[in-house]
Amino acid sequence: MKRFIIKIMVFLLLSLIIAIVIECVVRSAPNPYKYKISLIEDQKKDVQLLVLGSSTAYNDINPRFFDKKTLNMALGGQGIVIDAFLVNRYINQMPNLEAIILPVEYGTLFMPVVFGFPDGLMNYHIYYEFEPDCFSIDNYFEFFHSKSVRVKLERMIRGETPQFSDSLGFSGEEWIGPLEAEIAVKGVTAEDYSDNQIDKNIKALRQIAELSEKANVKLVIVSMPFHKSFRDLASPTQWSFVHSTIDSVIKQYNNSLYLNYYYTDFADTCYFNASHLNIDGAELFSTMLAHDLDSIGVFQN
Repeated sequence: MKRFIIKIMVFLLLSLIIAIVIECVVRSAPNPYKYKISLIEDQKKDVQLLVLGSSTAYNDINPRFFDKKTLNMALGGQGIVIDAFLVNRYINQMPNLEAIILPVEYGTLFMPVVFGFPDGLMNYHIYYEFEPDCFSIDNYFEFFHSKSVRVKLERMIRGETPQFSDSLGFSGEEWIGPLEAEIAVKGVTAEDYSDNQIDKNIKALRQIAELSEKANVKLVIVSMPFHKSFRDLASPTQWSFVHSTIDSVIKQYNNSLYLNYYYTDFADTCYFNASHLNIDGAELFSTMLAHDLDSIGVFQN
């Protein structure tokens, strides 16, 4: 019996050691979250225009087409609660910040805190140091996310170093893909308007507006351009809810304004799917957005 217990203890100890080694190796691997944090830490003193949001802003807003020093901190699957966390964490560390671009789109208010996982399943709680609403051990350890572990270990074995975005945070897609509007709409259309996450997202939106106002930073809420095939399938009720929520924020916070590009059409060759522009479309849209920001006097000089 004693020998059996010793064997069990040795097995558990070896398992723990292996788990710790895997955890350390996986955390050391490059990932989009670590890369984005490094960008803002390096550039926060100089940034004048900060872009937030999810994959649409990540792929559609290219900082190189803005006259102001611009950093794109959007990331695939990044919910507005994470946006609010970033603003709260960094706004007072950015002495030259003049404006924030915050995409609020068809699905923004209905999505969970994170709703997509670039590079496998990354744990944003670890890399953004973002505290979850409720305790769950898998929020604090990569080891419990088998997909993340597998993807990162495979890349390390192959010697791959993935490029997540350029030095200004932009990640453009060069190809023209199938629109797949039905899939895109289904993925961001709410089924239950009583979901508690909606209230959390609206609270996060208001928090960003309040923090921006206190810091004397303009908040530019933007609805990104979606292909007509997406709009045709989208729920008018959901879009109306989003639009009315934005209007209420604009009325409450004088520093906030709204630019609606939801109905702006580009040629089909400018999209890589129904809800994202490709790199050519991003150039056209970014140029348009930069012009509009200058025209309405967003910047102080």
